[in-house]
Amino acid sequence: MAFAAPASSVDWRAEPSVGASTRYTDNVDQRATDPEDALILTVTPRIVVRAEGSRRVQATLQYGVTGVSRFSDDNDQDIYHRLNAIGKAELIEDFLFIDGTARISQELISLLGSPAEAEVNDSNRADVGTYSVSPYIRKRLGTFAEAHARYTASGAIFESNTAADSAANTIALGLSSGTRFNDVSWGLDYSLREAEYRNANIATYNTDATFERASARVGYALTRKFRVFGNVGQDSNDYLSTTDTDGSFYNVGLGWAPTRRTSVEATVGERYFGNTYSFGGSHRTRM
Repeated sequence: MAFAAPASSVDWRAEPSVGASTRYTDNVDQRATDPEDALILTVTPRIVVRAEGSRRVQATLQYGVTGVSRFSDDNDQDIYHRLNAIGKAELIEDFLFIDGTARISQELISLLGSPAEAEVNDSNRADVGTYSVSPYIRKRLGTFAEAHARYTASGAIFESNTAADSAANTIALGLSSGTRFNDVSWGLDYSLREAEYRNANIATYNTDATFERASARVGYALTRKFRVFGNVGQDSNDYLSTTDTDGSFYNVGLGWAPTRRTSVEATVGERYFGNTYSFGGSHRTRM
C-alpha cells in the first residue's frame, strides 16, 4: 500500500469499538457425563480501518482482541486475536497491480471434538494464520490479445503443530484473444505451484508438492446462443500418490446462453487420473 499512496489520494477511516458479553453454560466442556457449570465473561476491543476516496487503492483491516474469563471449578483466562485484512492496489495504471490478504482465527482441530467457540471451550480449537501476497501485470497487445502474469506467495501457520504449516509459491501466465476476434476465441495458459509442508506432528504431511500445467484453449460461437470450446494440455505433478501424476489432458464442451442473464455449460474430457465431466449453470435475476 505504501507504494500506491503517492499515486492516488487515499483517506483512511478508522472505526474503533468495544463489545462485551456474559454467558452461562451448564456444560462448559461438552462432556457426556459429569457436566460442569461456568460463567463466561468476555470483552473485545476492535478496530476497522478502511481506505476511502481512491479508485486505485482498496483496503479493509478488521482486528480485535478478546479477553475471556471463565468462572467454574477450574477458573481460567484466555486472550484470542482475530484479524481479517484484504487489500488491492493499482501501482501502475492499467499495468501493475497487487493483491494481499491476511487472517488470524481460531479453527476446529477435529470434527470429532467439541464444536464450541473458543470463548466457551478452546480444547478443540487452535490459532490459525493465513496470508497471501500477489503482484501481477496485465497488458493489452492492441486488439490482438491480452497478456497477464501473476506471482503469489501464500501460506498457513498452525498453533502447536496441530497441522502442517505450509508455504506456497505460484506463477500463472496467460495470453488470451483480444477484441479483434469475434466468433473465435483462444488462449494459452501456464501455471506452476510449489508447496512446502513442515513442522507437522504427522510424518506423512512433511511432503513437498509441485503442480505444473500448460494448456491451449479455443472456442467458436456457432450462433448468438450456442458455442463450442475445447482445451488440451499437459500436467506435470509431483505429490504423494500411489499412481502416475503426469499426463496429457483434453476436454470439449458446449455452452448455451439463451439470454444475457442465463448460461449453461457442459464438458467431457480426460486427465491423468481418468475421465472428467462437468456441468454448470447460472441465472441472474433483474434484482
